[in-house]
Amino acid sequence: MSGPPGLTNNPHLTTELAWSGAPLADARLVAILLHGREQSPALVRDLVGDALGPDLALVAPAAAGGSWYPASFLAPRATNEPRLGQALARVESLARALRARGIGPARQLVIGFSQGACLACEYAWTATAPLAGVIGFTGGLIGPPGTAWRPRRELAGTAVWLSGSEADPWVPAARVRETAEAFAASGASVELELYPGTDHAIRAAELAGARAVVAGIAART
Repeated sequence: MSGPPGLTNNPHLTTELAWSGAPLADARLVAILLHGREQSPALVRDLVGDALGPDLALVAPAAAGGSWYPASFLAPRATNEPRLGQALARVESLARALRARGIGPARQLVIGFSQGACLACEYAWTATAPLAGVIGFTGGLIGPPGTAWRPRRELAGTAVWLSGSEADPWVPAARVRETAEAFAASGASVELELYPGTDHAIRAAELAGARAVVAGIAART
């Protein structure tokens, strides 16, 4: 099988999947749940659990070797290839599989924490079929400082929840704000919450805010 350079022999495509939340047949919405660096689907599932509401099914893929891409999300993009492209292809493969089961983009979300939140934001930004929503717990769009994101009008109406710490040691608050601004300039419905301190974790308040976003999407489907 041939394909774009670096996307053949994609190691992310052969890892485990973990399902949780509502049964797929009963779910109003389905989220692709993306773990952080050196984490696992089970860990991020435990962090989120059932906190985002009863209408949501979650499918959590595992990154090959525990990492979606090797360097910082603020590094030059080439530094993270081909793994970044392969990670995006993994998310797209799951989105396509959901569409094949009758779950269209208007019922799909991507949710991530830390490195997974960065991947979730990047996938939502570049997805060929705009999603219902993206929830990024401590993450932002991928690219070095000075990256400019041209508005994408296809994202109009997408629900976006972004949160994190004002002094996070790995994810600068400035990049989270830039990400919120880029989505808002594209017409997305954006909510941003940044909390004092350096905690690299998901707070109860963040889960409550994200749950409200999920409930709002579910009410429209």
